[in-house]
Amino acid sequence: MISQDHAKTGADATGSLSKGKETDTSSNIQDEEASDLSNCSPHNSSSADESSSANSPHSSSNGSSSGRLSHFNNIFSHSREDRHITGAKYIFLALLLTGAIGLGVAIFYSTTAKETSTFHVNFANVAAQAHRASNENVLNVIDSLETLSKTTTSFIMQEYAKNNGTYPLGFVTMLDAEHHLGRTRRDNQAQILAYAPIVEGKDYDLWTQYVNENLRWINEAWKVYNYNEGVPQQEQGQTMSYVEKQIWAVTNLDEDGNIVDYDSSVCSGPTIEDISKQEVYIGKPEDGPASPIWTVSPPPNTNEPNGINFNMMASQVFDDFRFPSQTMLHDICKPIALFGLKQFSNDVFIVTVPVFGSFEKKAAVVGHYITVIPWSVFFEKELPIGTPPIDAVIHSSCGHSFTVTIDGPDAIMISSDEDVHDLSYDNLATKEPFAAFSSDSCEYQLGLYPTSEFEDYYTSNEPLYYMLVVLAVFVATCVSFLIFDCLVSRQQKTLLVNARKQNALVSSLFPKSIQKKLMEDMEEEEKDKTKTKWNKSGTAGLRSYLNEDLLDFKNNKNDAEGPGVKPIADLFPETTIMFADIAGFTAWSSTREPSQVFTLLEGVYHDFDLIAKRRRVFKVEVVGDCYVAVAGLPDPRPDHAIIMAKFANDCLRKMHEVTKKLEVELGPDTTELGLRVGLHSGPVVAGVLRGDKSRFQLFGDTMNTTSRIESTGVTNRIHLSQTTANLLIAAGKEKWIIPREEKITAKGKGELTTFFLNIQDRHGDEKSFGSMSEADKNLLAVDIVDMTAAEEKRNRIAEWTVEVMSSVLKTMAAKRKALKSKVDPVDRIALLEAESLSQISDKKTVISEVATCIVLPAHCSEQFDGDTVKLNDVIMDELRNYVQTIASLYNNNPFHNFDHANHVVMSVNKLLSRIIAPDIDTDDNGKKLHDHTYGITSDPLTWFACVFSALIHDVDHPGVPNAQLVKEGAPIAALYDAKSVAEQNSFDIAWDLLMEPTYKNLRRAIYVTEVEFKRFRQLVVNGVMATDIVDKDLKNLRNSRWDAAFDEKTEESESIGHTLKATIIIEHLIQASDVAHTMQHWHIYRRWNERFFMECYQAYLDGRADVNPAKTWYKGELGFFDFYIIPLAKKLKECGVFGVSSDEYLSYALQNRKEWEERGEGLVKDMVRDARRKDLAAQRHALKN
Repeated sequence: MISQDHAKTGADATGSLSKGKETDTSSNIQDEEASDLSNCSPHNSSSADESSSANSPHSSSNGSSSGRLSHFNNIFSHSREDRHITGAKYIFLALLLTGAIGLGVAIFYSTTAKETSTFHVNFANVAAQAHRASNENVLNVIDSLETLSKTTTSFIMQEYAKNNGTYPLGFVTMLDAEHHLGRTRRDNQAQILAYAPIVEGKDYDLWTQYVNENLRWINEAWKVYNYNEGVPQQEQGQTMSYVEKQIWAVTNLDEDGNIVDYDSSVCSGPTIEDISKQEVYIGKPEDGPASPIWTVSPPPNTNEPNGINFNMMASQVFDDFRFPSQTMLHDICKPIALFGLKQFSNDVFIVTVPVFGSFEKKAAVVGHYITVIPWSVFFEKELPIGTPPIDAVIHSSCGHSFTVTIDGPDAIMISSDEDVHDLSYDNLATKEPFAAFSSDSCEYQLGLYPTSEFEDYYTSNEPLYYMLVVLAVFVATCVSFLIFDCLVSRQQKTLLVNARKQNALVSSLFPKSIQKKLMEDMEEEEKDKTKTKWNKSGTAGLRSYLNEDLLDFKNNKNDAEGPGVKPIADLFPETTIMFADIAGFTAWSSTREPSQVFTLLEGVYHDFDLIAKRRRVFKVEVVGDCYVAVAGLPDPRPDHAIIMAKFANDCLRKMHEVTKKLEVELGPDTTELGLRVGLHSGPVVAGVLRGDKSRFQLFGDTMNTTSRIESTGVTNRIHLSQTTANLLIAAGKEKWIIPREEKITAKGKGELTTFFLNIQDRHGDEKSFGSMSEADKNLLAVDIVDMTAAEEKRNRIAEWTVEVMSSVLKTMAAKRKALKSKVDPVDRIALLEAESLSQISDKKTVISEVATCIVLPAHCSEQFDGDTVKLNDVIMDELRNYVQTIASLYNNNPFHNFDHANHVVMSVNKLLSRIIAPDIDTDDNGKKLHDHTYGITSDPLTWFACVFSALIHDVDHPGVPNAQLVKEGAPIAALYDAKSVAEQNSFDIAWDLLMEPTYKNLRRAIYVTEVEFKRFRQLVVNGVMATDIVDKDLKNLRNSRWDAAFDEKTEESESIGHTLKATIIIEHLIQASDVAHTMQHWHIYRRWNERFFMECYQAYLDGRADVNPAKTWYKGELGFFDFYIIPLAKKLKECGVFGVSSDEYLSYALQNRKEWEERGEGLVKDMVRDARRKDLAAQRHALKN
């Protein structure tokens, strides 16, 4: 009894202890949870854990339960570890902040250094351009004045001979003096331009007589001056006594009446007040020669002192250039002393140009031209619009300095007597001699300095902003980290509280072994869920994969591919499969850009996909240009053959709709693409082939047979196997099928009986194409042309050409808008257009205009996009009308026709779009690309001219070579001197058409300035003439220019070299495009080669050729490849601007040459047979009519 009572008491005690322990633990957990949820700090959890451990009742008699609880509390007692983690967090944040500051400072200094480097480099480039342009401006001024001097010499010689030497050589008055002098003055922006003859003392009386006889030039000059300058005419009251008194010398007098010479060594001299007090000193003839001012522009007003007969040699200031025999530039501090006129400022310089008595080598100087030009003229129009300002400082060895600010194309004199540039930029100064060719006693140096505006243009506060952004990002990261850590800590503490509750509950109910088993079972259950999901098979597995599980499968493929996982596959006994292949696609794609190829495929197959959804047909895949679809899976259906037949028929019709629509976008021959379709029915295995890029696949003999049915089919026909035909017959659709007359031989199948699908609509019209057999097609000898269809096709091709040309016109308009290009007066352009009309009567032919170099525009840094421009409807209508008119001017030749012209246009467009610069960074606004392609890519007008040349190059071609036209004595052969007859005729017809009033708006879209007009015409002339590959002179000229352009030993300036290369590349681009069919797919080559043969053979039959082309065609083609096509393709590759197209063209040329060598003789026989048969059929047709 005692034992039992003791046991019972022990049990009660144990139960009481357990109950008390459980109650206390639960209470502590609740308190702890409340504490944890109210604070995110990791320190606050330790005290609660310790409290829970301390307050939990323990007894040595509770056995395993007590041990489990002790172990549990040890797990969650980690206050020391929390403190370590918290410390690590603070250290990490400190390191993060330090790194952020360091990185921000590094970015600040590196970005600042980059901007400074950009500033220095750009200033160096701008300065180099300014140095070069300023000296060029000086040369331009001197060239203009020397030209005037030569004109005057010519007039002097005429006058001297006319008056039999009555007056010395220098005594001359230019007819239309203001016309000649005024134009030169305005061109150089001079303030005054004057002619001063040299008058010896002995000729004083003669000069006085000459002056009085020729003063009428002043009135005549005023008439011209008023017209050109818009100045009201002044009254011309001549004061002859004043003119006569001023002949020899004008000097300055001091207060006592003594003569005072002007000292040019110091910047002093007469003032305006001094000029008004001038008195006349009458020199004596023996005083020596004089140089009196005579003809002046602008003409003088003689009602006040005006400078007429002012002696240029009367003062010491002019001693340094007395009798100069060459052009000189003079730095005079106060040029007001020169002519005694008030309007001169001190920011000008003087240029003197000698005038000789004849053109002999040792001719005497008989006079001078003296002009006063502002210094700023030399610095205008040097830099593009938008270039920030720089300072230009001219230092003269004679002690004179002045400063000009060059602001883009403008130049502003900011100081005429001192250097006022910003001294802080002295370290960046670029100094070079200025006008070093002048023999003046003063030497000039041009120093260029950046301005603060220039530096501000290339520097900014961006480095500071970048540093602040980096710091802000790191600060935000730190704050986000702290917030995230707080939230995670709260979540972890919540999970720990729940874990304690669950552990306490499990510990109170199950022993450790049971707990372990429960956890293992839960883990196995999770594994089974994943395994079950990917262990579906058969139809359910396929449906799951196709509908929703593909992405999950890819994400879990490692698990699915494990041992024992069943593949997702099934057998479908009743299906119909379609293979549809685009016939002619490979050849067609060889003439297109990659983007155009995908435009076609996406357009066609997208519509096929829409039809498949509507017909409930499953699209399997697209392999190349072959579309594979199946009916009867994954959901079986008994009418799979009928559904697939309708689907195939819909696809065939849709194919022709899409190609007809896309021909306007993708160009000629697109509608000639067809669809070859094959259908076969039978069982197929379908499944998911797992692995990287998992795919749904079909396998089995049905797939192989369908492929054979498709490959042996006929373009634009739906080819059926016997099995599919039987299913359609069984379904009551026997009217849909037509037996094929001949059996086919399929690889691995032997001979097969097949059928064609011929579905008719309710009105009995066929939805597919006719039932003509292969034999019937081969026996067809005469093409019966549907003129309406041919005209529609021509209109579609013309519309495609319009789209190509309008796209380039939009780019041209966008560029002009971006550059804010100026437009020349319409009258000026109209005059040029009138002068450009064919002038055969003047013996000025097109071939005489072929240029060695055509200058293309400089690089444009502005960005422009043609897609942002919409052409006026009037322009589009005129362009469309012009292209259609050109199309009508093409003769119906087999080869030289409008189709061929558009084939050339397409090739030109493709090559121009492929002009790329491999491995060139285009972040410099295309400058490197511009240089790499010699400027071709930067000028959309060049692109348009090339396309235009391709369009018109064979207009009105007679179908025989130029040699035959010359031999026949054709009128156009005589007109063009038997040189490039057809090409010149094509150009003149097309150009004169473009110049008609009907196309005035189109012309204004092509060119708006005289420069653009001339460049456009020159490009078209060179382009059209480049298509004459027979003329030996043109050929030798092109070859010599190519050698000069690309021979590394040839020394040419960079600008001339680029211009020459650009010109010759454009010509070779046109040449390659004209024969592009020889460098494209074999089928393309064969088609155009046959057309050319037919044209030549027809000329032979018509008696317009001496030799039967059939006898020489085979070897002639081999020679054509060896001596023209392949070398031309190599040149395209050699120039290095056409990217992969040059490799593509060369590869096709070599392949076609090899193919022709193997098959050419047999093909020539076939072409002769077909030509004879067509000719015979045409004769019969003519007899019947």
